Amino acid sequence: MYRVIDADGHIFEWQDTFADRYLDEEYHHRRPVIVEGPQQLHWLVDNVIYPGLYGKGGAFQGSPVSRGDVRRDSLVPKPESLDCLEIRTPVDRLALQSAEGIDASVLYPTLFLMRPLSVDTRFEAALCRSYNNWMRDVCAPSNGQLLWVAVVDLNNPLEAAEEVRRAKQLGAVGVMAPGMVGVEGIASPRFEPFWAAAQEENLAVGVHVAYCTPLDTFGFVFSLLMGFEHVLASGLLDKFPRLRLAFLEASCNWVPFMIERLDEKNNPERRRFAPTRPLDTVLDRPEVGGYSAELSAKEYIDRGNLYFGFEVEDPLLAYCIDHFGDECWLFASDIPHGDRLAKSALILQDRVDLTEDAKRKLVYDNVVRFYDLRS
Repeated sequence: MYRVIDADGHIFEWQDTFADRYLDEEYHHRRPVIVEGPQQLHWLVDNVIYPGLYGKGGAFQGSPVSRGDVRRDSLVPKPESLDCLEIRTPVDRLALQSAEGIDASVLYPTLFLMRPLSVDTRFEAALCRSYNNWMRDVCAPSNGQLLWVAVVDLNNPLEAAEEVRRAKQLGAVGVMAPGMVGVEGIASPRFEPFWAAAQEENLAVGVHVAYCTPLDTFGFVFSLLMGFEHVLASGLLDKFPRLRLAFLEASCNWVPFMIERLDEKNNPERRRFAPTRPLDTVLDRPEVGGYSAELSAKEYIDRGNLYFGFEVEDPLLAYCIDHFGDECWLFASDIPHGDRLAKSALILQDRVDLTEDAKRKLVYDNVVRFYDLRS
């Protein structure tokens, strides 16, 4: 039997996330607070509530699960204990992982899947620092069975780069990024300080589904696909060839479609433009129709730049492995979010259309390589 590392678990933030010892003193008077709603709890951040009642964030399911020390379930109660959801101590979460056949988990946030939380970039950066400080302490007693990725604010690229460096010192094994920053692709030139820092610090970048665009509910998943196309077509991986990016929690079924689309962009037989035409028009922008990268998507996969999450019941998983290899797929449990599939690691092990060698890579080898957990 092989070991299993969950590449994308989660934690529910609670009032301790923004406690005095974690949040910069100048922002104590603006700290996020948990407020009571008619059906669930909400975060109140700079006079905006999450989940929202309507509009952007209205469909966001990341409501807090306690106020003070009192648990409060929303419309659909979660089966896990409060300690398991918020990891006030690691005991219950580690017990659940063990019961589901998982040896260790890499934790992503819940509240910070809504971006930005504040239009004040200095305050947003302070919230990110507070979360990262808190996660260091959350995971410290777990004997390496709970690992974490940092959050940063890409709207402030220089500050994001500094936080990447600080988070590496705190013990983060990666950093989370949304697929889009508002209406901007994540490979836009102004974000290069962030990418440079991630490469310099050898931190994996988990591009996670998020509410990060004006598209609201539709943008939760599709922003990730838009980010993937922008990263590939822009040539970002040529400028930063040691980057490792994973596109997480959108299943694997979209990957063949998007890669075929990118291969069409990169096919010289499909280019109708004169070779002497200046390469500075709107048609050359990667988000419109251009392809500025030196390699194909498959070549970046083979080079170790690209990884993808999947759902253990995805019907196209075996197809994806056949076409793109078995070294770019990352098992994720999504514990403890409400739409997860319980005992997913055990379900994956029962699939008969995957080889045992491939299963081991999906649940362990690839996760170790992506997050550089070998040391």
